[in-house]
Amino acid sequence: MLVIISNRYSMKPAKLVAHPPGPAKPVIVKGLPAPARPVGNAVPAKPAIAKDPPVPARPVGNVVPAKPVGNAVPAKPAIVKGPPLPARPVGNVVPAKPVIVKVPTSVPVKPTAVKLPINGVNKLDVAKEAAAKAAEQAAKAAADKAAKEAAAVRAAKAAVEEAAKAAAARRAAITWPKTTMTDPEVVKHFVRCAYGCWCRLKTMGAIEGPRCNRRLVVTELAKVLDGIHRDCGVPKVELEIYTGRSTSCGFFVSGYNTWKMKINEGRLSTDSIAKSEVYSLIETLYHEGRHSEQVWLVLVQSLFEKREWSSLQNKYEVPNAFLSRRTLSEPNDVLQKALNEAVKRREEPVIGDREIYYKYRALKEKIKKWDEETTKNGKDTECIYQNSDKSSHWFHKYQTIPTEYDAFLIEELVREEFKKIGEFRDTAIQAAPGPCRHCHGKNNQHIFSGLPLSMVR
Repeated sequence: MLVIISNRYSMKPAKLVAHPPGPAKPVIVKGLPAPARPVGNAVPAKPAIAKDPPVPARPVGNVVPAKPVGNAVPAKPAIVKGPPLPARPVGNVVPAKPVIVKVPTSVPVKPTAVKLPINGVNKLDVAKEAAAKAAEQAAKAAADKAAKEAAAVRAAKAAVEEAAKAAAARRAAITWPKTTMTDPEVVKHFVRCAYGCWCRLKTMGAIEGPRCNRRLVVTELAKVLDGIHRDCGVPKVELEIYTGRSTSCGFFVSGYNTWKMKINEGRLSTDSIAKSEVYSLIETLYHEGRHSEQVWLVLVQSLFEKREWSSLQNKYEVPNAFLSRRTLSEPNDVLQKALNEAVKRREEPVIGDREIYYKYRALKEKIKKWDEETTKNGKDTECIYQNSDKSSHWFHKYQTIPTEYDAFLIEELVREEFKKIGEFRDTAIQAAPGPCRHCHGKNNQHIFSGLPLSMVR
């Protein structure tokens, strides 16, 4: 093995020293270059003294440290005693005083525990962010769902309202007649108006005293009935006042170019008209007014069933309308009004119209019976009318004629409303008829059976 020994202060070339073979010796650097000498009056810095110099490693085995070659002085090992002292000023230079920086006192900040990320990622923050994001998405989804549900509810509600409006419009269009004299509100209106008319006549002195006027009383109360007919669509009925037997109240006449109501003023006193007489007259007017409405409904319905669609005229027509009614021969103005009503009517209600359908079907059954009363059973009906006052049996038959039965039932409605008026309460109660003189109240189809009004069918 060859070892090269060099000396930085010797100009001689390095010698090659041969060593006998053996274990390799470690290279030992015995010294470092000497520090430079101070220039001028500069005092060299004192070497730093290390308090605990390191112990040199012992040679392993037979390793012998190399001897210095020639005049080379082995360099002393550098002993590091501590940090170097500051250099002294050269000449008259006064060293600058160190600047003292005053640090303002501050309240010590409490250390915050910082959770360091694991492998560069803070799993807690990531989990929080993921949870917050998931919560935000869930809230947004819930809000969207709630908005959609609210929109769906509003749409459904709007659809129901539109359907209800459409159904109401359709029912209003197909409802015929719009109102009749049997409707509770119509009855109430008639009773209020009749009572008001009686009060005015009483104030005028037409009910009692020297200015008592039977014809005026009948005329004014008939005007109240005209208003009811106008509301129900019934043509105005001509009024004829006559004086007859006290057993006759009045009657309605139609056919043979006649549309007239005859009222007997003979049932009223000449000098002082009693309250009971006025009440009987009011019932008679409503009873006979219902008969005129019955004939009107039969006329319109019969023309309605005969109408046909005209593609040429693009409307409904009733062929030979005037010829088809020759057997009854109502006045032309009444027949023309009925024809106009029949062709402009909408189609009949269907079962889906519920209450309107059932109400219309019941009315249609009544109209059919009323029509058969004068067409199919006309002779029998006329016979009953001619003999109604001869016996209780015939009077019973008269009261159970379909048109009369319906009109007497109307009287019951008027009576119930007058019972609500204090001045007429006792009069209305006393005017209630007793059991039928023929069936003695055993026939539950009879208006005079004594059964409550709700039980009469």
